[in-house]
This record gives sequence, structure tokens and C-alpha cells, in this order.
Amino acid sequence: MTTLTRDEVARTRAVYSRISEQQLSWFVERARSAPWPPADADLRRAEPNIRSGLYDQLEAFYRHFENDAPSRVARSKISKVLHIKRPAAFPILDSKVADVYLKYAEQAIERYPASNIKEPPTGLLFETI
Repeated sequence: MTTLTRDEVARTRAVYSRISEQQLSWFVERARSAPWPPADADLRRAEPNIRSGLYDQLEAFYRHFENDAPSRVARSKISKVLHIKRPAAFPILDSKVADVYLKYAEQAIERYPASNIKEPPTGLLFETI
């Protein structure tokens, strides 16, 4: 079973996560029931058109933290925490970086119509070209 420690979450403060003590405790507790993807998960190998594949696993993991997140815990903080445990699977995305990827997310929606995604995700997993 993979865990997330207080020290690991606190390390995100080096990249200006601004995670409070209350949020830190929430991340550690939430991680206990998370559907952890494989330790060697790599976003570059995650194909969004393969159902129940790595992409879906990574999205489920991200959504586990996004759903019911406390106030002021969103994409930036979640990505910084998940990057600590799965750096190849979760790039650090703050609002400036996400704005760049939005264009690519829109293109991916057009490229994978079978995914039934109607608008760019507000979460982390954007496909890049």
C-alpha cells in the first residue's frame, strides 16, 4: 500500500504550494483510500482512448483528491502533491501552465470523439501533442 506522509506534502511548499496545516492533514488522510496508480506510471504512455487503461487510472487518482476537496484545494495544490509521489504521471500545473495546455486539451477532445468529453477538463490530465 502506498502512503503519503506529512513530510512529503510539506515538501511542496518549496514550490510555493501554500498548503496549510489543515490541508496537509487532509491530503495525508485522503491518500489512505486513494486508488494509487502503478509506481512507474508515466503520463506519456497513458492513452485516453483505451478504456480502463493507465489514463483512466491516473484520472481516477486525480479525481479522488479533487472530489470533496476542502476550500482552496484545487488543481495547483493537487498537482504539486501528486507530483511528489508520481512525478512522471503528474506534472506540476498551476494556472499559468494550465492556460498553455488548454489549447491542447481542446484539440484532444476533437481527436478522441469516442471519449464523450464535451469540454476541456478542469483537472490535471490534458493530453499534449
